Amino acid sequence: MSHEEQETAERVTRSEFADRFFAPHPTRWSVHIGAGSDVGRVRKQNEDHFVVVRRSRGRCILSTNLPGPCPVFPEEYAHVLAVADGVGGHSHGEFASQLALETALELAGNATSWVMRVTDLEAVQMRARIEAYAQHLQETLRSYIDAYPHLRGMATTWTCAYVVPPYAIVSHVGDSRAYLSRGRQLHQITRDDTVAQELSDAGVPREAIMRFRHVLTCSLGGDAGPVSVKIYPCSLQPGDRLLLCTDGLSDVVSEATIQETLDRERDPQSACDKLIQQTLDQGAPDNVTVIVCDVQDAPPSCPVA
Repeated sequence: MSHEEQETAERVTRSEFADRFFAPHPTRWSVHIGAGSDVGRVRKQNEDHFVVVRRSRGRCILSTNLPGPCPVFPEEYAHVLAVADGVGGHSHGEFASQLALETALELAGNATSWVMRVTDLEAVQMRARIEAYAQHLQETLRSYIDAYPHLRGMATTWTCAYVVPPYAIVSHVGDSRAYLSRGRQLHQITRDDTVAQELSDAGVPREAIMRFRHVLTCSLGGDAGPVSVKIYPCSLQPGDRLLLCTDGLSDVVSEATIQETLDRERDPQSACDKLIQQTLDQGAPDNVTVIVCDVQDAPPSCPVA
């Protein structure tokens, strides 16, 4: 390769890196979220926990000699939605799901950076970070189980969406679920980590697998080894709705009814409340937790009155 060709190749490589490193100018998005949880009609304790977090990043010029008025930079937002359904009975399941969420919040608070826009480069970093989070959560739960033998058997599901429109990155362990509602159609994003799901994949008839639908094949805290976290990247469009829920909803309310409710109840908190009430109306044999996240495009602000 000639010197000129080598310089050209280096310029192309640097250009490709820059394209991956710098995200395109962001489209304005608005994100609205509703959430709720209920103990249900049968259980005495709520072993579900949820959290909704908004992280912002902004810039403000404090001093400059540039002519004219200082530019105003729009803030960027990232949202984290997570549900955890504890397993283990008594207070153990409640403690497992609480510990998982509290540990995740502590880890996020200690993170050196947050991804506020998703490029190819950051998507790779996020996948590595999610896997590191999951292993740390697993080690934390296992450390408690090892230190306190009476906690043996405690575990929790984990379903989390990191929302930075136009993308969401869903991480998942267990049988809580994430759905995408688009164009009056409900799409299940996650795949259940259950024996029933594996039997269904193998072609076993539905009626023969129902008794295995709560037998988890993967959970946080359940096994001593590393946990296998599934990661589902998701492209978002204006008008999309993300739904995260524990099996207290998905086991009781049909997907058709869930979609009808999401279509009818336009406010995300009203949609959450209605879905929980529908579960209660049908007996709610388990705790139920629901998060609804709406994604819309927002028009740019007009500087002229």
